[in-house]
Amino acid sequence: MKKGNRKKKMLTLTIIISLITLLWILHRFLSLPHSDSSNKSTQQFPQNHSDELLSNVTPEQYGADGFDHNLDTNGLQEAINNSSKVILKNGATYIIDKPLTSNHSITITSEDEGKSPAVILQKNKTSAFIFENKPVNTTNVVERISKNDRYVVVESTTGMKKGDLIHLKSDKLWYWDNRSYLKKGGLYKITMIKDHQVYLDRELSESYTIGRDEKVTAKAYANHEINLKGISFTHPKPYDTKMVILQFSSNANISDVTVNNSKITGIFLNKTFHSTIHDVYMNLSVTKNTGLGYGIQDYGGSGTIIQNSIFKNVRRGVDFSGDTPSRYGIVTDSKAYGAKMGGLAPGNSGFGTHSTAETILFENNAVENFDQAFLVRGNDITIKNNLHSGKSNYFLSLGYGNHVTLKNNAYKSTNNESLRSFVFIKDTYFGSLVAQGNTDNDNPTFIDGNLKHLEKLTLQKKLSIN
Repeated sequence: MKKGNRKKKMLTLTIIISLITLLWILHRFLSLPHSDSSNKSTQQFPQNHSDELLSNVTPEQYGADGFDHNLDTNGLQEAINNSSKVILKNGATYIIDKPLTSNHSITITSEDEGKSPAVILQKNKTSAFIFENKPVNTTNVVERISKNDRYVVVESTTGMKKGDLIHLKSDKLWYWDNRSYLKKGGLYKITMIKDHQVYLDRELSESYTIGRDEKVTAKAYANHEINLKGISFTHPKPYDTKMVILQFSSNANISDVTVNNSKITGIFLNKTFHSTIHDVYMNLSVTKNTGLGYGIQDYGGSGTIIQNSIFKNVRRGVDFSGDTPSRYGIVTDSKAYGAKMGGLAPGNSGFGTHSTAETILFENNAVENFDQAFLVRGNDITIKNNLHSGKSNYFLSLGYGNHVTLKNNAYKSTNNESLRSFVFIKDTYFGSLVAQGNTDNDNPTFIDGNLKHLEKLTLQKKLSIN
């Protein structure tokens, strides 16, 4: 080969290698987060694929500063848009004026556990954080479903995959309460898809007469996980808001979180799957005119677990309900503190279920100063080993539903108070009640109300407590 040709080929190869190197450097540069101190508006829902998201970013990389008095909304939002994990500075107060939003899996946490948590101060009368998961498929169930079936047959499975959520909603009313928006249905995890058959993580809780007089819509949602840890969400004063909203998330974990001054709801779980909430503190500052005032509301979810949490100045610490049933919820080792008698809107209770709830457990909780410790509407509700004290009318107020178990609970007077009765049966309850081993300071009236409607009553003689 001639010497000139060899030189030309070597030069060409050198140029190609240089171009490849330059493109690689440019790609790396564009992938890095950049500070934006201009505070310009940003797109709230990015188009990033989850495997392209950065990890361990801070809002300071995008222009936020939690130690001044300027708005941090855009810096926080850009950090969320571009990351799978956002780390907030301990002791910082990030000021926002609109909700922070996400539509992908995200962790938001303070940097060092055990130190002063970061504060997200929502200055306006709106939510502080919203996770919104849009459906990947909306279709109809096309074959009859029997109770205990493990799959449903749908018109289309396009966009669905294993691990996604599927929400079923009938056009038929929930069994025990005829309010028009309370429907049969439920939330499940997809375990397998075979042709038009979608297999579920649990047996179906009810039957559906598809093709005769009932229509069931099925919506599928991608599997996204949310983690919030070591954060204080607050308003500057009490506002009628829902502070944190999660919609169709999977395996959410909320821990060491505080919510202040959000009078409607502290944490609203809208059809979430296997959410775990522990060591949270709620002080909602509700008043007599607050209609909801729920610390945590599980609305049509599945498998929510709430542990070791405190609820103050709430109308209800935890509520299970929904336009379709909330199922398999558990509240344990938590405390709810109410106002003095007459200080809250009617229907207040430490904990409760509100019609569309099924297979719920309350265990080892403490309640003080509500009109009733527990208000129950629903099916298969178990209340055991809970302690109630202070000024109150009833330990349990019962209406709508069936199969309620009340076991080894106690009311204890703290200042010579007494209950009207331990259990009150409303005219709307026609189901069964098992009450065993409960204590109430020897109050002569253990159960009152419309006992004639009870389908079955199993009542063990109460004990006394000194």
